Amino acid sequence: MKSRNKKSDNSLLLYLFLTFGICWGLIAVLVVFYDTLHPIFGDMTIFNPIVMAALYAPTAAGLIVYFAEGGIGAVKHLLMKLIPRKQDLIWFPVIFVMVVLFVICIHFGSVAFGIPVPDRTFTLPQMLYQAFINLFEETGLIGGAFGWFGYLLPTTIYLWLISLTASKELSILLLNC
Repeated sequence: MKSRNKKSDNSLLLYLFLTFGICWGLIAVLVVFYDTLHPIFGDMTIFNPIVMAALYAPTAAGLIVYFAEGGIGAVKHLLMKLIPRKQDLIWFPVIFVMVVLFVICIHFGSVAFGIPVPDRTFTLPQMLYQAFINLFEETGLIGGAFGWFGYLLPTTIYLWLISLTASKELSILLLNC
């Protein structure tokens, strides 16, 4: 029979405390001190740094708990799960180059066939900034996966399976008496 891991219980409580403490604490500070913080940080939109920090609290909490449990090696192991097989790393630059070539072909192909294209009004730094903003908007809170799905889900499943195993063994023991 598996025994409950006190470390897992404590780390789960730490994770929940950090996640909700950071999130609700930052939002409470922003609401309570709105008149003072509004001129500094602006409206409460997704691009407000305080709102961003609150929304990414699960990720920060998950990484902090992984670091507290296993040090930098545990965080490295978690991040390496993004790329399951190292031989697949070569495809990231290949796909990036293919996307750039596709965009160039579409742009100049449209010009060649007389299809109107918008004027390029952005400089290169503005383009890179806009690409980052678009990536952030499209992926949303994918970083939260490190917290919710990277830490909380496996930990709760582990604790639930221990409880399930213990309850099955207890019921077998009671039925045999």
